[in-house]
Amino acid sequence: MAQQSIRSDPNADTHYQLLGIDFRATPAEVTRAYRRKMKDCHPDLVAPARRGHAERYCQNINHAYAILKDPIKRRDYDQSIRIQEVQDQVMNRYVGGLGGPAASGHDPHTAKLRRQPTAFERAEMQQADRSATFSLLGAFAVVTIGAIGVILVVALLATVAGLFL
Repeated sequence: MAQQSIRSDPNADTHYQLLGIDFRATPAEVTRAYRRKMKDCHPDLVAPARRGHAERYCQNINHAYAILKDPIKRRDYDQSIRIQEVQDQVMNRYVGGLGGPAASGHDPHTAKLRRQPTAFERAEMQQADRSATFSLLGAFAVVTIGAIGVILVVALLATVAGLFL
């Protein structure tokens, strides 16, 4: 069953993205998101020229909701996403060559699965970045002062040795 759910287009939105929810959304959140999306794009509420597109979009939303509201189908779908992610990483690493996403450190497939950090997490990351910067500067200062100290000691010893010669 899980094999049928694997996305053939790795750039396609996941069911979670289609509904605009996090992968950890509760069943109630899934239902709320589904209803909100259906209100926004229902084919009866759009201009006749866009009705065909709205019908296809609503079919995709209905399919996503059918998968995510059923705990067993959702578990299988989540597993298929993980399988697809591993396959994408392997392909990028071994087939993608040196210029692929794996080499640059930015993989658009994993970015889709990651949730956006909260304000607290962003602040925490900034604090960690500042701490790392200050630690690096501190280590550089210690090494620099140590090197200057060694140079001064050598110069002093050379001067003292020169006086006695």
